[in-house]
Amino acid sequence: ILSSLSGAEKLALYSAPVEVINRFLIIPGIIARTLFPRFARGEGESDKHYVEYLLSAIMLLIVTVIYLFSDIFIGIWLGSDYIAAAESLRILLIGLFFCSLAQIPYMKIQAAGYSKLAAKIHLAEVIPYVIVLYILIDHYSYYGAALAWTFRTVIDCIAFKTVEMNLKKGNRLS
Repeated sequence: ILSSLSGAEKLALYSAPVEVINRFLIIPGIIARTLFPRFARGEGESDKHYVEYLLSAIMLLIVTVIYLFSDIFIGIWLGSDYIAAAESLRILLIGLFFCSLAQIPYMKIQAAGYSKLAAKIHLAEVIPYVIVLYILIDHYSYYGAALAWTFRTVIDCIAFKTVEMNLKKGNRLS
């Protein structure tokens, strides 16, 4: 979508920062998957709070450092021709933080046997995401693509935290 609306030359200004974000998403993914067996056994609630706090602190530190020095980071990594990608990276870093926060509730929902509900949440996001993505790319090019992804991660975080709270209260979910 980005390439067709903004041109192929703009693609690198989005795809390079996305690669950075994808590398850092490994951290919350590994941590959440490590807790899965305990969640599946109905254990790990006390660990969950500690791990969420620790993960939030780690990711906030990573996001803050890269956010503050994104111009330097992009300049060293890709060269001065791609310095405009630093703003995309900053936008995506906000999404990275929210995506990280959503990993543990998402894994807890999966472990509780509600994988269909998690899939339904993701499916419900597809059409609105594509619409928002198209509109934002059309208006803001590669910044719009970064904004759309960040917006989707915020929605993910809210959705999975809400479902997790309902699980905690013992509400029946479908």
